[in-house]
Amino acid sequence: MLETACEYVMKAFDLGLPVSVIDIGGGWAINYVESLSEWEEYIGSLKRSLIDPNLDTMAWQNSGLGFWAENSKIRGAANFSDFYVAKSPAEQLTELLDLPLKNLGLTFGQFVVESGITLYIEPGRAIVEQAGITICKVLYTKRTETGETLVVCDMNRSNLNAQDLEYMVDPIIISQKQGKEGSGFLSGNLCLPHDFLTRRKVYFRQTPDEGDLVVFPNTAGYLMDFSESRTLRQAIAKKLAVKQDSTTFSYYEDDKYPAL
Repeated sequence: MLETACEYVMKAFDLGLPVSVIDIGGGWAINYVESLSEWEEYIGSLKRSLIDPNLDTMAWQNSGLGFWAENSKIRGAANFSDFYVAKSPAEQLTELLDLPLKNLGLTFGQFVVESGITLYIEPGRAIVEQAGITICKVLYTKRTETGETLVVCDMNRSNLNAQDLEYMVDPIIISQKQGKEGSGFLSGNLCLPHDFLTRRKVYFRQTPDEGDLVVFPNTAGYLMDFSESRTLRQAIAKKLAVKQDSTTFSYYEDDKYPAL
């Protein structure tokens, strides 16, 4: 598609049309997890749990997060994005600029320079990669009929909803108490069966309890802005901007921060 766009630019030049920009859109994929091997092992374990009834269920009611077993084979597709991305946004752009345009006999980067075209890119969430946290308080925990732990939080799915895709990063638990390891599902505060913060089972180093804080990392890019709504009759999550000056931190309400 990129080579075709460049060829159309050349045809436009021949026709005397004032083409000045190629917009390659976006956004750049960003990385959420540190280890590729851990990520692949998790996906493998999820699929194996759908086939082997002796293995631990890894998603709510063994839903498979988009996968399912059929005749001992895995079908379907994940309802979550690839949270491990090996290349940084800068490396992704470099790879694109080095892409050979076979019919034109040069790379895309060379074409941009030699043609005088302005290149527009739309990095999207990559602008705030590895930035932002979402914090909520645990209201209470309870046991389900099947013996699973359900951690009910003072937020709802719209506060942590990237186009209704599953959020695959384990949260950080902040507690004043000494807790035990465990597993469970994070639920929102709405009386709706689909209001889960995580439909996947989370394995806690310390199982959350009433009053604990649950911190979701790397959520500055889009994680709430597309679906949060006042129609739920719930308070809209407050967004704070944090600024560091030397060794001190200050925070401001987000809509007031740019004016400071």
